[in-house]
Amino acid sequence: MRMLDLFCGQGVGAWGYWNSGRFSEIIGVDKYCDRRSSYSFDFICADALKLDYDFLMSFDFIHASPPCQGYSSRTPDQTKHERLITGTKLMLEASGKPYVIENVEGSSFDLKPNLVMDGHYFGLPSERRRYFYVSTLVEPLRLMSPGLSINIHGADYTKRSDIIKALGLDEINARRLSNLTRWGMKQGIAPVMTRTIAGLMFPHKFMIGS
Repeated sequence: MRMLDLFCGQGVGAWGYWNSGRFSEIIGVDKYCDRRSSYSFDFICADALKLDYDFLMSFDFIHASPPCQGYSSRTPDQTKHERLITGTKLMLEASGKPYVIENVEGSSFDLKPNLVMDGHYFGLPSERRRYFYVSTLVEPLRLMSPGLSINIHGADYTKRSDIIKALGLDEINARRLSNLTRWGMKQGIAPVMTRTIAGLMFPHKFMIGS
């Protein structure tokens, strides 16, 4: 199966999809062309919201992570940033393909999440809660566990090794992992979360040897 990764950043979450064994090809799209050198899969420099529908329909699954600054409580002035979730959802719904949209807690009004996950549930030291709208999910699902939250944006998480541990990034190919910046890792989705989503949406593996 072919997967399209919109607003792909440096592709941290894409590794979870890849390691799930469900996809034979992943193509990332981001308007910031400098992320090409850090993204581990095929990369297209383009505005994700201006893609042709024929192109969208050539994929079996689409993931989108629109910028979170317009929704995040960490943003000093949210009005200076676009809110792209609604437009993204309309586009993906029109494509007719199964899709997932990911964002932060403050996006709930636009996102209407039906899946919430945090790092503690998967045994990670960082809570790192993430919110998702999964187009094929019938009943809302919360994969969360109580525990001590560790803020990966804090001073204790300036070291690469600490960020890697906090988000469980050791499952990424070591050579590819070395290409990621600390910013790119902090912005990414823990791969265990996207691997879980792949399993929920596509119960059977398709890749030989996976």
